[in-house]
Amino acid sequence: MGYSLGLGSMQRAAAVLEQGAARLQSGQFDAFLLDWLVPPHGQPDLVRAMRAFFDHADDQYQDLIALLSALSVRVDAAGSAYRDADERTAEFLDRMTLRAAT
Repeated sequence: MGYSLGLGSMQRAAAVLEQGAARLQSGQFDAFLLDWLVPPHGQPDLVRAMRAFFDHADDQYQDLIALLSALSVRVDAAGSAYRDADERTAEFLDRMTLRAAT
């Protein structure tokens, strides 16, 4: 299918996740806008329902941002481990090639 894994692709994926979390954080809805919905501009039951919805949605929003940030860190760490393993394998193969040549 043409799938491949490389350090560059892992670093790009980590950067995309980090940028996504940052953009979500900067575009967050401000709760103070709900404070404008006081009588006579809003019915008390409606304001309570909107506040409850906002609190729940905001909690989920923050969880998503934290999840994307944590995933970015894990993907970056996996990329570093991949690079380290690749370097150790290359060094091992170089040593084995040199031993076989002598």
